[in-house]
Amino acid sequence: MPRIAYGNLRNQGGPSIALRKMGDDVSVAASYNQFQYTNYPMGLDLRPGTDLHDQIVGEVISRCQESYDVMSSRRDNFRKIDEKLTAFIDIDESERVLKEKDKRKPVSIVIPLSYATLQTLLTYWVNTFSQQEVLFGYEGTGPEDSYGTILLEQIIKFQSAKMKHLLALHSMWRSSLAYGIGLITPIWTKKIGKKSVPKAIMGTNFMTGMVEPIGWEQNWVDTVMFEGNDLVPIDPYLWFPDPRVSAHRIQDSEFLGWGQPTNLMRLLIDEAQDESIFNCEYVRLMKQPTSRFLDEEDTKRDRLIDNGKSSTTTTNQVDLVNLYITLIPSEWELGPSQKPEKWLFTVAGDRILIRAQPLGLNHNMYPVAMCAPDFDGFSAAPLSAIETVYGCQELIDFLMNSHIANVRKALNDMFIVDPYMINLNDMKTPGPGKLIRMRRSAWGRGVKDAMMQFPVTDVTSQNIPDVVFINQLVQQVTGASDILQGVQRRSSERVTRAEIVGTQTAA
Repeated sequence: MPRIAYGNLRNQGGPSIALRKMGDDVSVAASYNQFQYTNYPMGLDLRPGTDLHDQIVGEVISRCQESYDVMSSRRDNFRKIDEKLTAFIDIDESERVLKEKDKRKPVSIVIPLSYATLQTLLTYWVNTFSQQEVLFGYEGTGPEDSYGTILLEQIIKFQSAKMKHLLALHSMWRSSLAYGIGLITPIWTKKIGKKSVPKAIMGTNFMTGMVEPIGWEQNWVDTVMFEGNDLVPIDPYLWFPDPRVSAHRIQDSEFLGWGQPTNLMRLLIDEAQDESIFNCEYVRLMKQPTSRFLDEEDTKRDRLIDNGKSSTTTTNQVDLVNLYITLIPSEWELGPSQKPEKWLFTVAGDRILIRAQPLGLNHNMYPVAMCAPDFDGFSAAPLSAIETVYGCQELIDFLMNSHIANVRKALNDMFIVDPYMINLNDMKTPGPGKLIRMRRSAWGRGVKDAMMQFPVTDVTSQNIPDVVFINQLVQQVTGASDILQGVQRRSSERVTRAEIVGTQTAA
């Protein structure tokens, strides 16, 4: 999908014109107030098509567009890194024909050096941060806080185990090592389920004439099965930061947000359970509730499924954009306050506002955490360890693939023949027990000087030692040494027990 130029959406009043020309029933339903939403914040009228609704959507989308344009160059590098981490390469036409003739012949490959480096560093990180029994520890400021911190640690420990917080942290750490930034947002989640509650069957007692329980039946009611903290990793491809703020100071941003692919049923469930979500029935009327910021991203992660496109015809896909904005409510017509406040907005399909609420958090911070281990103190999206050695990865792939191509060429057994002495048709049909006939004019003269094999020279014989050297260079640059990989160092026969245990632990 080509990138769409919308110009300055703030001056145009947002995508209201596009909304009124959608060709579906959204505008009609909104104009007649068909769904009668009453949970709009502060009594505001946020039906699709109203001036306030379209103004807010325009402000959100324009900020996402500005951030998207600045981050586009980084996303191009993200795609290159993903290609190397998949250890898979698209073959060209000549190699495709070669594979069709003989599928056993090798073609171009990606040496999984970046993948090994990433997994080594990631394993070390996970082991370092998760070896303690308590994932998140707390410490009081005085003796009076000791009992409270112990209880808080146990509560968070239970929630971490229930919601698998370590898995979310693993995703954040992997993104930070691969792309330079890893992001996560804490949310408060509820798990709603069914609970069996006995219900009395009332009847009249013929002896007393009173209405009394005469039996019991099962009655299934909705109940909260779990309620607590959850951690949601954010895809760096769909990260919309304030491009003027460095990675380690995102709390100074005027806005920040991320894209979130979901589906219509999940959205309707969330609306029923969360009072801050609205207008989802209008989303249901949209023909294509997708976002241009998510549709343009081909991350190559699902390249083996439908040629890289994960869209289906059975799932009602909905693309959301979540954006935190620091604003003055009176200037946005959201309230009388003239002091800066942090608000959360969610837009579905780039056109329908489904959430607008002030955060109201005690710490007054954006609930987003970033991990950037190689930040430079100034960039909004710094380079990663894998990106630093990307050139070495390309060089190793070239050396190995050129060696494979040279070996493949040398095995073809090319000959120079004299067509006046050799029957060329016999030369074109190779095989064991081959019989090559001389022409009649050369009978009795012998076979000397009738044919000669091309000299085979392996100009890539030094490529393999070069690959080993570059691999050692990458390990020194990234810190993914042999010790971290569990490789026993080459030394004398007398190795200490501590060294053996350390190597086994790293492995």
